[in-house]
Amino acid sequence: MTEFERYSLIINGVKAISGVATPIVIAIIGFYLDRRQKTLEAKFDGQRDIFARRFLKYDEISSLCNDIYCFSALIGHYKNISPCDIIEKKRKLEALVFASLPVWGDNFCTAVDEFLGVCFATNRGPQTMAVSLSDGNRHKAERMEIWEDKMNIVFMPEEERNFYLKNNFGLSPTDSYRNTLLKPAYAKLLCALSESVGGNLTIKSTLRMINKV
Repeated sequence: MTEFERYSLIINGVKAISGVATPIVIAIIGFYLDRRQKTLEAKFDGQRDIFARRFLKYDEISSLCNDIYCFSALIGHYKNISPCDIIEKKRKLEALVFASLPVWGDNFCTAVDEFLGVCFATNRGPQTMAVSLSDGNRHKAERMEIWEDKMNIVFMPEEERNFYLKNNFGLSPTDSYRNTLLKPAYAKLLCALSESVGGNLTIKSTLRMINKV
């Protein structure tokens, strides 16, 4: 039962007994209802403030998530995203979420962490930056005319990448990285982001849309 349903039930009860209750009983009930109404108003004012704060970050967060997904999956506008920029996009997304952490729910924070966990390898040792788990060989082949040596450090060497995916996710070289890891993690993230701003996306419908791309 929701807060409003409980409140309506109380109101109906008051109406039922108002004809037989003494003035002092009605006054006590009225005092309780007034306090209850103010509590509810304060609660929903707080919820509106939380949603407002989330909406302020929504466009930027959703855009960064989409950029990272497209780059990792090599779909959409991925060629417009330089490998030299993708690690900075990861850091920017983490900074945006962390700076507003108190207004996001557990589901969203967990989904962001899991999504980034399948897009990047981190904690690889002291003085080593995160690297993309996307297929570096495919990126290089698709961008051969503009490829620079400095782009190589954004990706793991193929053998190391295969070992990392096998060791951390049980993914064999013949498994599809995009279908097995990326799509489910991105779908979960989109659903959590939708829920955070009052939407109701489902994993099933979101995957269906992602699979069309």
